[in-house]
Amino acid sequence: MTSPADADANLKRALEQLNANEAAVAEAINEARAEHSRTEPPVTGVELLERIDALAAQRSLDSQDAAILCHWPDAASIGQAWFALKHPGQSVPSPMLVLDAYLVGAPPFLSKAQRDQVSDWYRSQVSANPEYTDAVTGAAKAFVLIGDLNASAAGMAWQTIIPDLLAKGHNLEFNVTKEQVTAAAARWIVAVADTFTPPSLTGQ
Repeated sequence: MTSPADADANLKRALEQLNANEAAVAEAINEARAEHSRTEPPVTGVELLERIDALAAQRSLDSQDAAILCHWPDAASIGQAWFALKHPGQSVPSPMLVLDAYLVGAPPFLSKAQRDQVSDWYRSQVSANPEYTDAVTGAAKAFVLIGDLNASAAGMAWQTIIPDLLAKGHNLEFNVTKEQVTAAAARWIVAVADTFTPPSLTGQ
């Protein structure tokens, strides 16, 4: 007879396999769409600006989606092409991230006050879920001990939960991208890490 612990382990393993299968299917679909888009010339010029504006009206797409729908090979290249048209003569470290922000109606760059608001929102969401709290605590301790937020047993869970949090909606006065939330969350977790005292090896 299967013990409760074994049953829980089997269920967890099955759920992990299901998630992996779903991710594999989604990746295959995206690759098929991307391959199809490569058979057509990329949308350029004024038409590209108009197409991006139309996609931005949905408030749910990112630069990878735009690349596929506008027949560009990847998110970075469409980001550069769009940025050169939208902001001629200007430069930024990552045009792709600016396009991501434009597509969801987010500020291209957050002010310190906005970053603090995003950090507070992330903290409130994490604090309401024990599983999320464990992941963030593990990330903070890993940063103290190893210098790597992703080195705990929870791995990258502190950031992989962000799409789910965004999908549930937020109460911020402005929209944000996944990357902006990730950056704000990392800042907060590093601050949390300062509250931990590393183990001492000098005493018994």
